[in-house]
Amino acid sequence: MTGSELEAEELTHNVFHRTFRNIGAADAAVLDAAVVSELRDSRPIGNLTLRCGAADEVFNVRLSARLDDLEQAVLQLPATERMIYLLHDGEGYDGERVGALIGLSGDDVRAGLHQARLRIRELLAS
Repeated sequence: MTGSELEAEELTHNVFHRTFRNIGAADAAVLDAAVVSELRDSRPIGNLTLRCGAADEVFNVRLSARLDDLEQAVLQLPATERMIYLLHDGEGYDGERVGALIGLSGDDVRAGLHQARLRIRELLAS
């Protein structure tokens, strides 16, 4: 989500330090909420901004995409769409859980995920 190993490490430290200092024990939902809260301090999460058209090169992109290229494409997504994509496709969260974490409706999560995937395909095809 951050694009920087150092920033991700600092974010993780802050989340665990604040969460466990305040409540002593935490489950996955509490930690997820803490991560989103921490990310909101540095990124505008909650508004969908992408409006992509259909990708023409879907077949070729799927066969030739490299992990490094995919990572760079994901980092170019707006913060909300990136969060939706990483939670849903990366972590396997269902749309309802993603929406609850970010504060979006199920329809907005589906639209954001669709736009994120389209934008990634555009970036990988170029």
